[in-house]
Amino acid sequence: MPPQKISHYNIINKIGDGGMGEVYLAEDSRLGRQVAVKILIPESLGDARANKRFIREAQAAASLDHPNICAVHEAGEENGYSFIVMQYIEGETLDCRMLREPLKLREAVILAVQVAGALAEAHSRGIVHRDIKPQNIMVNTRGQVKVLDFGLAKVAHDGQAIDREAATQTMLTEPGMMIGTVPYMSPEQIREEELDERSDIFSFGTVLYEMISGRHPFTRGSRGAVISNILTHEPPPLSLHTADVPAEVERIIRKCIRKDRDGRYQSARELLADLSDLLRGIETDSVITKSDATPRHGYRDFAYQGLALVLLFFVGLGLYTYFKPDDTSDINSLAVLPFVSSGGDNVEMDYLGEGITESVINSLSQLPDIKVIARTSTIIYKGQDVNPQEVGRALDVKALLIGRIVRRGDSVSVSAELVDAGDSSRIWGGKFSRNSSNLLGIEEDIAGEVARRLHLRSGGGRQRQAGNRTTEDNEAHLLYIKGRHYLNKRHTDDVKKAIECFRQATDLDPTYAQAWAGLADSYATLGSGGYDPLPAHEIMPKAKAAAEKALQIDETLSEAHTSLGIIKIKYEWDWPGAERSLSRAVELNPNNATAQYWYARYLTIMGRHNEAIEESRKARDLDPISAFTNANVVRAVYFARDYDRAIEESRKASEMDPTFPTPYNLAGLSYLQKGMYEEALAEFQKVPRLSKDAAFSAPLVGYTYAVSHRAGKAREIIDDLARLAESRYVSPEDFAAIYIGLRDKDMAFKLLNKACDERTISMAYIKVEPLYDSLRSDPRYADLVRRIGLEQ
Repeated sequence: MPPQKISHYNIINKIGDGGMGEVYLAEDSRLGRQVAVKILIPESLGDARANKRFIREAQAAASLDHPNICAVHEAGEENGYSFIVMQYIEGETLDCRMLREPLKLREAVILAVQVAGALAEAHSRGIVHRDIKPQNIMVNTRGQVKVLDFGLAKVAHDGQAIDREAATQTMLTEPGMMIGTVPYMSPEQIREEELDERSDIFSFGTVLYEMISGRHPFTRGSRGAVISNILTHEPPPLSLHTADVPAEVERIIRKCIRKDRDGRYQSARELLADLSDLLRGIETDSVITKSDATPRHGYRDFAYQGLALVLLFFVGLGLYTYFKPDDTSDINSLAVLPFVSSGGDNVEMDYLGEGITESVINSLSQLPDIKVIARTSTIIYKGQDVNPQEVGRALDVKALLIGRIVRRGDSVSVSAELVDAGDSSRIWGGKFSRNSSNLLGIEEDIAGEVARRLHLRSGGGRQRQAGNRTTEDNEAHLLYIKGRHYLNKRHTDDVKKAIECFRQATDLDPTYAQAWAGLADSYATLGSGGYDPLPAHEIMPKAKAAAEKALQIDETLSEAHTSLGIIKIKYEWDWPGAERSLSRAVELNPNNATAQYWYARYLTIMGRHNEAIEESRKARDLDPISAFTNANVVRAVYFARDYDRAIEESRKASEMDPTFPTPYNLAGLSYLQKGMYEEALAEFQKVPRLSKDAAFSAPLVGYTYAVSHRAGKAREIIDDLARLAESRYVSPEDFAAIYIGLRDKDMAFKLLNKACDERTISMAYIKVEPLYDSLRSDPRYADLVRRIGLEQ
């Protein structure tokens, strides 16, 4: 328990903890004023180093006289208690202030100017604080900053070694280790190197990033991860978290938190000067929020020295801008990360964010000379704090487009920022505002600005006419976005919701080509394996009608050509037509990963295996993290009968997404062809817990039992499938596979002919599927091949 009175100070109540001391509100009985009394905690009373540090705090703070540094009135010892008497500040710490509500830009910069002023004063006296963090910054009721807790302060000229103790209660370091608070430490502080004022500047930059964005730049996961991030990673651009951030703010923060201290501000005075100029710009509305500047070039190069100098500055700036080298000419690849959304209804904003992201991707994909990563590889970054350099490496791109959507009432604001993935610097940033009743064209505006900044030429003849690309009906457009949102979820119920959305969109605007293409995609998806199956003859004609309607409206719509090509493969078995449709889709949009994916499958069916492998890898390059494109590489290699490589590729695909079942089936098939039956079964048996389609791997398990002389178990699988067929559609080909393994050719051909009648999708692989090798010498096999149109 603390004493009720220490010296002439009457203790009132405890108001906080600070480092090694507890802080109490007290009454100064002599001067009749309230003060804050910091008392060394009992656990530290016998610790000579703690007492030494406690005294040093008082001495360091008492030597400073600055309006933004908490004043020390007295220090002493009484009845075994060491204490410091300080100015009492009625207010809250900066961390509490940030938790209460986000800081506005102007308020954040006003506070930052005051903290920088306090640091400049301390540094001018040779004092390095070494524990700058929000908990050590008080903001009083008038908005005045007071920097606290000089318990870790080091006097630069005292020649003493750094005291290696922890100071605070949040993510504390262990005694005898690093000094300070880990998330706010500089790299040299973590490495336990000699510190100077530039370490405080790094910590200050970390705090300022948090003030502006509401997020800590380095805190992700464990303490070790935080340390690794501080030492090796650049934080995400501010615009990922908040809209309307001036380029100058980004530049100042980036300069503060450079890993190499020689690249930082070399003094707090220099930092204070830039912040003061920034504040003047904000208060006179001269900071441009839709900035054409990049953080590679700051705007504070000259002081305000009269009209002539200002004119000279702008003339010089204009000449530099005109003649400067093009530093974006080498950017030939781009990923659009999921736009962050806030405000309004969560579900509505979610599909709006996804829809705008996908539309921007589609618009940029029309441009030649640039690779644009597919949505299925970028969606994993949704809602994450990302490091542009890490994402750039993972997706193999040179630039990222990051966006934020904010809805306030009827107003929707979209902020976008183009970031260099090599060094996290901003290439361009812009803001686009619309009324929620008219969001038409916002995606094309963003894509057009990106194209201009990267100096990309238009698609020429490949570019679709603007009038055919979208709709003039805002409600139809929103329904299209909502339909894409549901279709991208790829669950049966969601695909059915997508169909309804696309139907409504085409009812509102029958000339909306993209909505018709979305409807075709949805029907074709519902007719695929892995969903609640429907016979192909029930669903595929609807898909074809929608695709053809889209192409009647807009022949240059790559998505519609893709849908038609898929239908020709899956259902019509029109092989020349499939190649024409898919080749046209790729010609119109080389960034169409889905078209590349299905063209690879077409080539596999045709037995053109080397081309299929090459095309499947192209699709994977455009969609590198997608489970589908990675599995398609495995599929192409398996059908090329390179089983060892297929097993290797399937392992890579499974590591990419352990929840996706197809690579396990393909690995099992590869083991099966190598005669490794137990290994095959182990792979097949991983599938049922991952796939909603109960029949997805069961036929392969049954076939494996059959060829490994376990006919009884194989027939049990047949019985299981027969029971399943009583409640849902099961393809005759699933039964046929097991009968092939049992060497019952008559039953196998009977079932395969029935599957052919029903246009079962996988029958298209009959010429290349190794499971059918035992049938190839039978004349009935040649008849099947002829029926499927593959006799050539």
